[in-house]
Formats: sequence, structure tokens, C-alpha cells
Amino acid sequence: MSFFALSGLINGIVATIFGTFGYLKNKKSFIHRIFGLMNGAVAVWSYSYFLWLIATEQTIALFWARALAFGATLIPVLFLHWILALLKLNKKKRGILIFGYLITFILVLFSFTSLYVRSVEPELSFQYWPKPGILYHFYIIFVYLGLLGYGCYQLLVSYRRSYGYLRQQIRYVLLGIAVGLIGGFTNFPLWYGIKIPPYGNILVTFYVMIFTYAIVKYRLMDIRVAVKR
Repeated sequence: MSFFALSGLINGIVATIFGTFGYLKNKKSFIHRIFGLMNGAVAVWSYSYFLWLIATEQTIALFWARALAFGATLIPVLFLHWILALLKLNKKKRGILIFGYLITFILVLFSFTSLYVRSVEPELSFQYWPKPGILYHFYIIFVYLGLLGYGCYQLLVSYRRSYGYLRQQIRYVLLGIAVGLIGGFTNFPLWYGIKIPPYGNILVTFYVMIFTYAIVKYRLMDIRVAVKR
């Protein structure tokens, strides 16, 4: 098993464990439920990533490459929804969320077609690396960079205006997102033939752990506690 396949398996296990932990901590809370769904999408992407890299046949590798693209497509909008809910902005920014879910829904419909993942081809030491279809470009621009970028912008605005306990909570969210974004982004260059291996993929594990630490230490996802303190 290669380091890259192992990183996918570890990411999946960590996302499953800590996503379940975050959800069970308060099942009645919408913020906790969306946190569980977000990590569920990370788990789908991660397990598919692992199964894609251990595949020994092209058709199987292509299926799991499309499955990981399916999971990856769901992550940004769930991430944005969780951030806006955390900041109590989900109602105020409903238009952005509707746009995010609409474009995500459209892309998900095509995630198992050649319009999204065209093929799998040899790249560096990888026998079956995915190549993008025409719709995959829209995912990177409008979903991965667009929705996540907007979520980060809202966090930065709230960070500048906050203080004390709430500021600590937002700081950990920003740190976690930065780690996760860098880790996930290292997978994209090879999709376009740029010879950079995805060594940062394992960083996805650390963003989940950073969030979970903040949940335990700083009562992340409980804004009322932060405001009171």
C-alpha cells in the first residue's frame, strides 16, 4: 500500500470517528448535524480515494475516481453551510447557500460521467490518475475555490469583529480550514498534468482533529457559551 493510498484511508477513518463524535455531542443541534454531514462527505471522498489508489483495473479505478469526485463535490457547500450556521449567518446568507446547493446538485448529477471525470491515465508513479472533464473546471472555480473562499471571507470578517472566547473559536476554524485547503489542493495539479505529487493529502486528517480539539477545548459550535464568556 502506497503512502498516498494510506493517507486516504487514514483521512476516512479520522473523518468518520470525529464526525460521529461531533454529531453525537448534540444530535438536536443543526450545527452538529451539518458538521456530521460535512465529515461524512470527507469520509466518502477519503475512502473512495483509498479504493481508487489500490485498484488494479482501469474500469474499477475510474469508478472510484468518480466516487471520490462525488464526495469532494459535496464538501465545500456543507462546509460553507456549517460556517454560516456557526456564525449565525445561515438565514442572512440564504441566497448564497441556495446558489451553492444548486450548483453542487447539478455537478453531482454528472459526477459519474465523462463530463466530470474524463478518464484515468498514468501520471508519475500512479497508474490510474484521473483527468478532468469539462464540468470539473466549474467545480474547482465555483465550488472549491468559490464557496470555500466565501466561507473563509466570512470567518475573517467575524474574526476581526470578535474578541475573547469567540475569537479563539474562529481562530481554530480558520487554522483547520487553512490546513484542509492546502492538503486537499495538492491533489489538483496532477489532474492537469502538473508533476506535483499530492503529499499534502494527509493534512486533511489534521484539520478534522483541529476542529475536534476546538469542540472539546473551546466549546466550538456553541456560540452562546462564547458570547457569555
